[in-house]
Parts: sequence; structure tokens; C-alpha cells
Amino acid sequence: MRVPSFSLEYQPDEGNSSVSLPVARMLVVATSGTGYILGSGSAIDYMGLCCTCAGTMMVAASASTLNQANMLAAGLGASNLVFYAFVYTPLKQIHPINTWVGAIVGAIPSLLGRAVASGQVSFNEMLLPAALYFWQIPYFMALEYMCHKDYADGGYIPSFSIELLAYKY
Repeated sequence: MRVPSFSLEYQPDEGNSSVSLPVARMLVVATSGTGYILGSGSAIDYMGLCCTCAGTMMVAASASTLNQANMLAAGLGASNLVFYAFVYTPLKQIHPINTWVGAIVGAIPSLLGRAVASGQVSFNEMLLPAALYFWQIPYFMALEYMCHKDYADGGYIPSFSIELLAYKY
């Protein structure tokens, strides 16, 4: 297995005249930054420019990571991204089950790491994600209890009733 080079200088790929991955990533970031500057008009928000370039670099690095991973790891990573963006995030403002769903999203990365390292996931490897899942529930419930006003102001639905927890015996 060939390990990609991380030099910023031009390095043809074993006789090809293709641009190396780091140079290609830098070109993607540069064109993203250029697009931001061109779209900014007369006043450039430099913090926005930096965030755009950093975000573009992270997306490019993520895509390269998926290219390097086995199919199981790539599938886990892609499905977790879709689950987070299109299931968990919308649920935060729709239904109280959002915390339970979000705990799944938080547990999957440990499976992803195992899949990258070994190319498989067995029943024994489910212990760490299960522990992470069950740890996240009380953690986020405590967070929701402490920050319930902020959650309500943001339009987020808590996973439990604050009134029940606040009831004094």
C-alpha cells in the first residue's frame, strides 16, 4: 500500500504527471477562497474567508479519508454523516426522541475506528459503542436540565419534561 506524500511541492505519481493529493487539496481551498473573495463585493470579511477555507480543507481531508478507508469504515462514516445531518439535526426541533437518536450518532465513531483498524466489526466491539450510547443519555439530560431556557429559546425540544424534574416532593 502506497502512503500519500504530504509535501506541498509538486510530486508526480510514479511517472504520471498528475498533481499530488496535498497540492490538489490546496488548489481546492484556494479556489474556494477565491470564490469567497469574488462573491464578497467591496468588503471582505476576513474571518468568513478563513472559516470558508478551513471548512473547505476539512471537507477535502474528509473525502480523502474516505478514499483511504475500507468499504465498511467508509459506509459507517458516510451513514453517520447522513444520519446526523438529515435525521438527528431536524429531530432536535421536531420530537423529544432527538437525544436518543443523537446518542447513536455519538456511538458510531468507535465502530468506525475499529472498522478502519481491522476491516470488521464483531459483537465484542459493540461494548464500547453501547457504553458511549448509554453514557450520552444522562449526560445530555443533565445538560438539557441545566440549559433548558437556552434550548427553548433556540426552538429545541428536550428529551424529557423539565416540569417533572423540577417537581419538589
